[in-house]
Amino acid sequence: MEGGGLRRKHHRSWTLSEVTQLVEGVAKYGAGKWSEIKKLSFSSHSYRTSVDPKDKWQNLLRASFAQSPSKSMGSLKKHGSMQIPMQILYQVKELAEKQSLVPPNHP
Repeated sequence: MEGGGLRRKHHRSWTLSEVTQLVEGVAKYGAGKWSEIKKLSFSSHSYRTSVDPKDKWQNLLRASFAQSPSKSMGSLKKHGSMQIPMQILYQVKELAEKQSLVPPNHP
């Protein structure tokens, strides 16, 4: 069988509502509980796997620590993605610090 039978997943951009659900899921269950977050927060989103929240969370973490406080909107502009409000990025940063997900040498 040519190609091994693997199908490439079609990329589906995250909505602001989904990002908010993800942040709330991490706040409630903790980072790393991706299957639980997927099952409880994204059960109606059959196009999301438990890896999707993990990947999005990592991107949110990266964006939250890369922002300057003077901007009202965050970045995450890859492939025309929406702007993430700074309020959400601050919440991501707070959760990361609370859950000790910040690298020790990070300011």
